[in-house]
Amino acid sequence: KMQVEPFGTFRMPGDEGTVWQMSAGSEDTHLAILSFVEQTNDSDESPGVLQLSTRLQSKASQKSFSRVSAADVMMPGKERVWSLSVFPVGQADLAATGQLEVFTPVFPLGIHHGPILGISASSNKRCLATCGSDMHLRVWAFPSEDAKLQQPFTSEMSVYVSPYEKPTAVSVHPMGFQVAIAMESTLRVYHLTNQEATRTLFDLPLKHPNDVTYSHDGNMLAVAAENDAVLIDPWRLTLIHLFSGRGGHLSKVSQVLFSEDDRMLLSCSVAPGAIYGWDLESAAKDKVLDHVSRGTSYACIAHDFR
Repeated sequence: KMQVEPFGTFRMPGDEGTVWQMSAGSEDTHLAILSFVEQTNDSDESPGVLQLSTRLQSKASQKSFSRVSAADVMMPGKERVWSLSVFPVGQADLAATGQLEVFTPVFPLGIHHGPILGISASSNKRCLATCGSDMHLRVWAFPSEDAKLQQPFTSEMSVYVSPYEKPTAVSVHPMGFQVAIAMESTLRVYHLTNQEATRTLFDLPLKHPNDVTYSHDGNMLAVAAENDAVLIDPWRLTLIHLFSGRGGHLSKVSQVLFSEDDRMLLSCSVAPGAIYGWDLESAAKDKVLDHVSRGTSYACIAHDFR
């Protein structure tokens, strides 16, 4: 007969969390632990400074762990802040003596604990940025194809952008120098160096910006705000042109993007749907593409302009 014996009971740091799932590696040397703490939605404290403490809460006396459902752990008016840690089974004796550093977070700067609302990758640097409903902007680095690393993605930066303005879109500079993020009433641009030195370059008040993108050479930044498309110089922090009013969109602009040579700015809008192309080399930024379909609402577009 097979005999199963426990080799100890261990607690992760803190006593406010719930272990959601555990998984062992193929050689049974490490144990991955997914856990969460519950946070009230109306909390004034930033999720970024919450101590993601967790404790091992056994469900064995109630039901099989594999049958625990979301209904068992969700409570109305609360959201879950997730944490993923690795525990080396071979060092179980250290954990038993209270040396809790054996629990190693997979992502030390944390992960999103809600829907991801925007994602953007740099074209010349191996990094991408994400923003989510948890009010966080996170930057991730990823290795080249020939690099042999244990982690495919590493946390580079985590910023709590606002306690009340939810981010809607994000764009990374082609060289990875900046990250622009659109919020409910603000466009914010961060200068990226490292986690400690990251600073805000500027805040631009805008009415409901919902899309933002850098040009391919990184010298222009386009923003969709209500019925307008705004063109900005991200280095001089000046307005280049405002595509608005007569000849502009009559409904909310849903997306802005540049042609591959950055000579044209394209924009699309919801019903009555329109797709416009603006000549960025002309002084007046003339409209060179005009397509309107009154029964269509355009959420996003793709093009093959060179």
